[in-house]
Amino acid sequence: MRSLLLTALLAAVMSVPATAQSVADEVSADLDAAFDKLVQLAEAVPADRYDWRPAEGVRSISEAFVHVSSAAYFFGNMGGISMPEELNLQGAEENLTQKDDVIAFIRAAREHIVSEVGGLSEGDLEAPVEWFDGSQRSTRHLMIGLAEHTSEHLGQLIAYARMNDVTPPWSG
Repeated sequence: MRSLLLTALLAAVMSVPATAQSVADEVSADLDAAFDKLVQLAEAVPADRYDWRPAEGVRSISEAFVHVSSAAYFFGNMGGISMPEELNLQGAEENLTQKDDVIAFIRAAREHIVSEVGGLSEGDLEAPVEWFDGSQRSTRHLMIGLAEHTSEHLGQLIAYARMNDVTPPWSG
């Protein structure tokens, strides 16, 4: 009986951090998968198409890649994740236009945000943040929003690529 009680108690204690950590791990894995596809797509789009945009006033291919990568830093910072000291997002969409620079920027954002989100604790995830409309949300909500935002722009960039006769490498 004592062994059964000890096993049950150990299982109960271990389930709390495992569940809490799995949220950060799951969001981190979703971000990693989306950023992996962003890198593959950025590599597949010809350099001479990076300035293509579907209409006047709409982000170009390079601007969309840089926007989604910049947003990873921005959302992370809102949730208490420090930005790298050397990072300057001011004018990034306009200034990062060359294919190699854009791909390097996507990779750096991926490396930073995936590792940082994966390291968030339950307390970190529960911490309140001010949302864009002034309301209070949890950091968990913010990180899920980041994953949604990243996937939304991945879809946009898939459409941009297909409009330029580029098939996403993972879709065959």
